[in-house]
Amino acid sequence: MSVRRLCASLVLACLAACTTLGLAAAPAQSVDAARPKLVVLIVVDQLRADLLPRFGPHFGQDGFKRLMRQGAYFPNTYLTYGASATAVGHATIGTGRLPRQHGITNNGWFLDPDVAEAQAVSYDKDARTVGLAENESAPAHSPRNLIGPALGDQLKLADRRSRVFSVALKDRSAILMAGRNPDGVFWWDRTTGKFVTSTWYTQTLPPYVVAYNESRFADRYIGQVWDKALPAEAYAACQAVDPAWIKYDGYVGKTFPHKLTKSDPNDAGRPYDAIFASPFGNEIVLEMAKRILTNEQLGCGSATDMLCVSFSANDMVGHIFGPTSEEVLDMTVRTDRQIAELLAELDRQVGLDRCAIALAGDHGVKDPPPISADADLGGGYLDVKELTQVLNQGLADQFGPLDDDQPYVQGILLPWLWFSPAVRALDADKQVQVLYATVDYLAGVECIAQVFTAADLEGPSPLATDTTWWLAWRSYCPGRSGDIYIHLEAHWDVAHASTTGHGTAHSADRHVPIILAAPGVRPGRYMNAADLVDIAPTLAAIIGIEPPLDTAGRVLYEAFAN
Repeated sequence: MSVRRLCASLVLACLAACTTLGLAAAPAQSVDAARPKLVVLIVVDQLRADLLPRFGPHFGQDGFKRLMRQGAYFPNTYLTYGASATAVGHATIGTGRLPRQHGITNNGWFLDPDVAEAQAVSYDKDARTVGLAENESAPAHSPRNLIGPALGDQLKLADRRSRVFSVALKDRSAILMAGRNPDGVFWWDRTTGKFVTSTWYTQTLPPYVVAYNESRFADRYIGQVWDKALPAEAYAACQAVDPAWIKYDGYVGKTFPHKLTKSDPNDAGRPYDAIFASPFGNEIVLEMAKRILTNEQLGCGSATDMLCVSFSANDMVGHIFGPTSEEVLDMTVRTDRQIAELLAELDRQVGLDRCAIALAGDHGVKDPPPISADADLGGGYLDVKELTQVLNQGLADQFGPLDDDQPYVQGILLPWLWFSPAVRALDADKQVQVLYATVDYLAGVECIAQVFTAADLEGPSPLATDTTWWLAWRSYCPGRSGDIYIHLEAHWDVAHASTTGHGTAHSADRHVPIILAAPGVRPGRYMNAADLVDIAPTLAAIIGIEPPLDTAGRVLYEAFAN
């Protein structure tokens, strides 16, 4: 027998054996059939990674645990930049790029030389808010300042039939994870209790959002009581929060049970702040997400669609009470139930087996400085307002007053310090003198560990082993960041109305979880190092499209079955 005929006989014999075993009977699944019909990006604001295992015994089976059971869980995820803020996190998750690339370097900045106060990174002076009555107003927001495409933009480039929608309480959260060209982005206006958008996206709200606003859906929660959802013994491990630490309670009170009250109409506070600082804020987002899903029929068309949902209320509760408090335990348990409800709705309308879901935190949070200090770990609060005043007085004494009595330091939004336009108008030598006089003073402040100038961050990347400098470098974007990067000592926070916060390069502020659940993803817990920049390229690989341009992340390949 010839070699060719022998090989042919062996092939036929193998095929016959496969048929006998029932292996050849299963038809190959096409790429189109395996591709998810809906990408769902879920962000839980201030979800520090340890909250899931610590509070896990109190979760149900259909929320976080369902995703972890059916998906790939990455508890060893750290932001690889130091500016651990909400806007930065959502932009990084959405684009797969670093702040140095996507240009969002904090929640706010001083970029307009004609405006003395800080402005939100999503503020757009050329747009107007859509969804308010004639006697109502609110600053307009858009993704104008986001550099480059997000995953949603890439999805629409791959198939023009794809649709992308996003919703959150916070404008910056909804806007920055959705990219530059979504079909609908909605955020909640705390003054009116309405969901709004801006003229960047549309001139009118969709009818179902109008109907939501006309129903005054949020009003049902005013006067409600937020009490503990679990038996008393479940809270035994929580750290006690001294009400004296809380300077601002968001109209929810400082201890359980929390009654939501509407602020005095003559008060400068927003009347719906109480909802924002409670589990009911997430109920509002969940309701709107379900209405978007239903009315837009996402995941039911010929192309892959995308829905972005950010649960923002967790961040406010965490700021006020701290991550080890009874309130954050209760809030996280309730978020677990809300995610379970969202998953059930996705299963009913689309089918979870046809969805690619990614869940992550946008940043972590530090333990309240008083608790750290009591544990003999050090820590405290830095009064940024006082520091700014001292710097301005000292610089004026040393170099003389500036024109029109402008301040030397425009403002400090950690980790960035910004000089005023009057300093930028000085000659180059004087600017350098002012810069290093400021650096010298900051280096002597007790709670400041390191400072870096813009010049330190403009050159080639430092080695990753020089951790703080490396994290600061990855946070810096020329023309977008401040003049000096300030790194606080461990367990220190800014003195503000809340008990604790984030925004530093310390690990607690950068530690978050990632969970992926999608066709082809192998369930399990993966201890490999992961990063927020990995989410966009991994989802792009799952749905079979090009990742957003110049992503800094990797595909989390270890979670794939094949």
